[in-house]
Amino acid sequence: MALIVAIFTVYITLKTNRAIARRKATIDFLLTKQTNEWMLKQRQQFIKLRQSQTLMNWVARAQSDSDEQRAILAVLNSAEYVAIGILNDTFDESLYKDAFRTTYVQDWMDLKPFVKALRSANQAPDAFIKMEGMAQKWATKDENRKIAAI
Repeated sequence: MALIVAIFTVYITLKTNRAIARRKATIDFLLTKQTNEWMLKQRQQFIKLRQSQTLMNWVARAQSDSDEQRAILAVLNSAEYVAIGILNDTFDESLYKDAFRTTYVQDWMDLKPFVKALRSANQAPDAFIKMEGMAQKWATKDENRKIAAI
């Protein structure tokens, strides 16, 4: 009986420690996104491009050495990293979703045409597929209808 209690206690302790580690990794990542000067600069550049509705101007391979394309890809790569972290149980999904659901889904809606063109141009049909899946999972029914129409 003592062995069963000990095994159960170890199991609960490991499970609790894993959840704490996942939350800590998520918070560390969130803090980095909010304080890292380079990440903030990339995000600001992306927002300017989105507001000027010029995202599609930067899909072409000829633009691959531009600051604009680097900013767009930085946002996409960060979102893909988040989705991979959540899918691999490294990040806490509910914590990240509570903090950034709206931004994450809106970014996907704005970037979907860019990603579709990038996938086609580079023959990379799986590019940013984890971000796409996470955005669709988190999107409301109304948002998913908009995503499907894009």
